[in-house]
Amino acid sequence: DDRETTVTASVTIKSVDGPEDMVLQAMPTTTLGELKALLSTRLGRPDIIDQGSFVSTMPNGDVRPINDLQKLGTRATLDFAGAPLCPSPEDLPPCSLDNFADYGSDGQI
Repeated sequence: DDRETTVTASVTIKSVDGPEDMVLQAMPTTTLGELKALLSTRLGRPDIIDQGSFVSTMPNGDVRPINDLQKLGTRATLDFAGAPLCPSPEDLPPCSLDNFADYGSDGQI
């Protein structure tokens, strides 16, 4: 059988900057850069691409970035730093005079 089987695995991405974590499905051949792009798309946060990176936590507590060209391989957990792992906040509409409708014409409530 020459067909290549597509096997995906769950990978848990944990923030080293906060309590957030995220679980994604990816193939072992997926690069960490591709995984970061998927994370960015899933959360709607383009800043993850530029500001965030997968990191390795050393025994002394230091964190070192992992190259985005590395493949996921057998890793089931990855640490992430530099950008929050939560959906981007919704943009508030611009302020208008309607926001101040409770004020009288003299500026008093």
